Amino acid sequence: MKKSARAAVVTAVLIPLGLLACFNIDGTTLSGSSRWAGGRSPAAQLRTAMTDQPWNAFMRLQGFARATHGAILNPGASSPDELKAVEAVVAGDYDTGIATLEQLEAQHPGSYSVAANLGTTYELKGDNQRALQWITEDIRRNPASHDGTEWLHQRILEVKLLLAQDPAWLQRHRVLELDEQQIDVPTYRYQLDGHAYSVEDIRLALHHQLMERMLFVKPADAVVADLLFTYGLVEAHRDVVESALELDELAKEYGFASAEVIAAQEESYQRALFRRTMHAWMLGVGAVGVFVVGLYFCYRRKWFFLSRAAYWDHVIRTR
Repeated sequence: MKKSARAAVVTAVLIPLGLLACFNIDGTTLSGSSRWAGGRSPAAQLRTAMTDQPWNAFMRLQGFARATHGAILNPGASSPDELKAVEAVVAGDYDTGIATLEQLEAQHPGSYSVAANLGTTYELKGDNQRALQWITEDIRRNPASHDGTEWLHQRILEVKLLLAQDPAWLQRHRVLELDEQQIDVPTYRYQLDGHAYSVEDIRLALHHQLMERMLFVKPADAVVADLLFTYGLVEAHRDVVESALELDELAKEYGFASAEVIAAQEESYQRALFRRTMHAWMLGVGAVGVFVVGLYFCYRRKWFFLSRAAYWDHVIRTR
């Protein structure tokens, strides 16, 4: 699938993550039942991105490209100059990256990857208004950009502009105001700007956008913390609470806005774990009880004390 140069930078991170972050656990649902969870741990992947550096990921991409194709790849980019612009951005030279990308846009207007890279670079520079304009243009040019998850990037930028006006906004709201009572309903759709997104759409967008964002944005960051909290909520309802608890730990590291809210959520996850523990304990007690009753029955029938000959004699006489 064709991707922008920005997405290509992150691809280098995903390759080793797929090998290092696999897990298979007997997990727990919110109802307290058992569910086998296998695949990649979302929190483990995101933590690797959090501790990595953009330049390291960029250089791994170039090394992978040379090893597999004998040349530097430029997936999704319209020219080698766009890769140079991305390289400048990854190195922290935002002004050079913007100048090169704007020149490319003037020479060859219409490239969605140029729009996406301009939006990202302006955001990294701190100009969220221009970033929002370019990400909106990126979506207009190619709605499938970044696996169709740029709508969340757009929403993030809108929230950052709201936070500029009201720094306490995230203490009263979420980036994505999901209805927790409806997350388990298969037909539930989250409505945003005239579009409807399924829970799986949201799950994909959260993972894709956080993988890229946490490579550049390190703790603390209120927006990333809020998204991690929401990701945990989705994981708890659609997968296992163990995954949700790991994501909540990351949310706290990023400085989640409300200690009370995240504590209450984690308490609900712990209750699910407790219910499962009690269920397992009751099953164990029941099994022991059946075993003891069986032993007592055998004792009353005197099966423990009969020789083989006496046993068959007893069987014949009791028929």
